[in-house]
Amino acid sequence: MLTYFIKILIKLYWRVVPKVNRRKCLFEESCSRFVYRKLEEEGFKSGINALKLRYKQCRPGYRLEKKEGVWELTLVDGTLLKNEEISEHILQSKD
Repeated sequence: MLTYFIKILIKLYWRVVPKVNRRKCLFEESCSRFVYRKLEEEGFKSGINALKLRYKQCRPGYRLEKKEGVWELTLVDGTLLKNEEISEHILQSKD
């Protein structure tokens, strides 16, 4: 029941808040899509853990560096994202 409720809240967010007004995500798969996918595939506990993880990771203070021709994004919690995990809009802003 809680899984269904959270999925409804995420769907409402997608419909009510225009993309241009949403905070730009650091990840290729947005936080809401990631949590929704985890809820769908693995259930409530996994969805909540995904939400906690992204909340912890997705904070200001990241560092974007190019190493050996490939971008790496270091998040505030120390997590390292490789080029294919980084959102296109973050990479475009550096070109």
